[in-house]
Amino acid sequence: MGRALNVLGWIGYAATVAVAFATGWHDDILTFAGPAGAAKATLWAGWLGFLAYSIHCARHENLFRTIGVLRGYYWGRQIGADLYISATLSLCVIHLNSGDPLVTLLWVLPVLFYVNLAILVYVLVHFEQLVAHFG
Repeated sequence: MGRALNVLGWIGYAATVAVAFATGWHDDILTFAGPAGAAKATLWAGWLGFLAYSIHCARHENLFRTIGVLRGYYWGRQIGADLYISATLSLCVIHLNSGDPLVTLLWVLPVLFYVNLAILVYVLVHFEQLVAHFG
């Protein structure tokens, strides 16, 4: 059962990534020039490294069993709360950036299930738009 959930989870993530890049693709998505080019390249490297390490972890340990163990510790619960506070803040940024409640709702499930793996994809797809808010 755990292995099937693991596979379904990765299929869901692959679908999320495919839809995000297909619907948000633009000419500058792989452009690393300009003042924010190094930051964008770092985010791409971070996402690819985090994705590779997450796949490595999934091959060696059951996520649900690990979460069950961590829930038994105060720090495990604190880390979980911290993670989902960050996810909520990220959904607020997604809403502020898009201005569309439907777009925000479409990101809720990927962010709740994949947290930073989903948030990084959103940031990569909308990097120029997000940076423009600070310029």
